[in-house]
Amino acid sequence: MLGLIVVIGVDGAAIEVTSRTQRAILALLLIHRNEVLSADRIIEEIWGDDESRPRPKSLQFHISKLRDALDPTRTSGHGGVIRTHPAGYVLEVADEQVDVANFERLVNDAGRSETVDLSEQRATLDDGLSLWRGRVLDDVPELRSAQAEAERLGELWLEAMERRIDLDLALGRHAGLVAEIEVLVQQHPLRERLWGQLVVSLYRCGRQAEALRAFQQARDQLVEELGIEPSAALRDLEVRVLQQDPSLDFVSEEAAAYPNNIPASISGFVGREQEISALKRLVAEHRLIHTSVVYSL
Repeated sequence: MLGLIVVIGVDGAAIEVTSRTQRAILALLLIHRNEVLSADRIIEEIWGDDESRPRPKSLQFHISKLRDALDPTRTSGHGGVIRTHPAGYVLEVADEQVDVANFERLVNDAGRSETVDLSEQRATLDDGLSLWRGRVLDDVPELRSAQAEAERLGELWLEAMERRIDLDLALGRHAGLVAEIEVLVQQHPLRERLWGQLVVSLYRCGRQAEALRAFQQARDQLVEELGIEPSAALRDLEVRVLQQDPSLDFVSEEAAAYPNNIPASISGFVGREQEISALKRLVAEHRLIHTSVVYSL
């Protein structure tokens, strides 16, 4: 669903659903998977007030053809993953078989991870984001439910991207972020969190003047489009850039693990490795919390 509709059979081969009407029916059943939809609702969702809207008998024909496409080897007239129910039709499919469900699960897993291993959290988000192949249900734009689902999942994708950028900043990967965030702010010019992430990325790359210019661009967009000033958090970020606030700088785990009053050469006293390991975890956790507070604008 995260792109054009693609169905993968049990043998791993792609199953082609060529009929536009049948793709729309499949999309609707996927959005409401494991939920019974009446024939009247399916017809209303897909054809609306169109005078050429089919009768339930015609819908049965489309359902049958869709079943044939999804499972050419079936022998029962009502077999396959699309089941006939006294109240209508239901697509019975496990969550792990649907890319949308897998994406949502991975995003949730990354958000509630009990570990402070930032790299692991980022890898989990990457796994979820990698499932996207384009706009949600891009080949059924006329389906109203698809439009609503695309908006919902598009917002979740954007939040996941912002979270992943937060993690990259916490891991000190700011050098590779600037170009990516610049594209995102062009596409979503009213997302203050993205603008804040761009300001910090530029600043950490030694591009203070460009960081301040990015803030001004964000302000111009908000004033022009919405007639409002940037949030207090974004304005505070501008002041901190102007003041070259040390808290904006990235501090590596190694630097934090060996403070000046504990020389790195001293390694023999009992418990040092455990203390350093605990300190690294605390530093990573603090850095991510600090990043989230600063950039959750």
